Amino acid sequence: MRSMSALAVGVPVLTGPAEGWNFWPLVGVPMVMVIAFGWWRLGASALAVTATLLIGLISADAIRAWGVLPVVLGVACLAAVGSTVRRRGCGSDPPTV
Repeated sequence: MRSMSALAVGVPVLTGPAEGWNFWPLVGVPMVMVIAFGWWRLGASALAVTATLLIGLISADAIRAWGVLPVVLGVACLAAVGSTVRRRGCGSDPPTV
């Protein structure tokens, strides 16, 4: 049975190899990309894509360590704060007609 761990089906998280099926990276990475590129409208540079991949994998590790609710609440708070900061940084003056 020990030899089967090398062939385990799953997505590796940041701190360890794939050990069984772990779907949280498949949820975390796209969610971080939606927040970064959809809500915050960041440019899709190589640095931004790499950062979103790493943050998504870190969120999967955090869910594995602490559970879903604390991580979801933390990400929601960070997304709200980031959206507020991003909104205040952009000029939201109405266009002149």
